[in-house]
Amino acid sequence: MVITNLEENIMATSAMA
Repeated sequence: MVITNLEENIMATSAMA
């Protein structure tokens, strides 16, 4: 599974929002 730092950042932001 390849998860880029940007992708993880977007996931975290979506969870916060």
